Amino acid sequence: MDEVDEQKEYVEYAPRQYDCVAVHDDMLSSLEAKLSGIRTYFHSLDRPGHGLAWSGITLIPPESLPALYEAVTSSANFEHSPELRGLADKIARAIRADRYMIHFGI
Repeated sequence: MDEVDEQKEYVEYAPRQYDCVAVHDDMLSSLEAKLSGIRTYFHSLDRPGHGLAWSGITLIPPESLPALYEAVTSSANFEHSPELRGLADKIARAIRADRYMIHFGI
């Protein structure tokens, strides 16, 4: 995400707006335990939480991205999954740019 509006409630499904990568839910489901401890926000910065909102929108702050990257790259499926490798690349770019990421559920 280029910018996060602190007043906005992110409720609209808009993956193209944020140049998202698609990852099959089975891939992310296998990471659920690792992802559950990552600090996130559900729909807006007014709703802190942990892990991903599986049926909603999650905002992932820059400080949580290294843990997300570790969870993705340590997956048993990582080497054989173009989806996970693409996601890891996206996370790495967000880390370098100190940006939030957005997840649009499954």
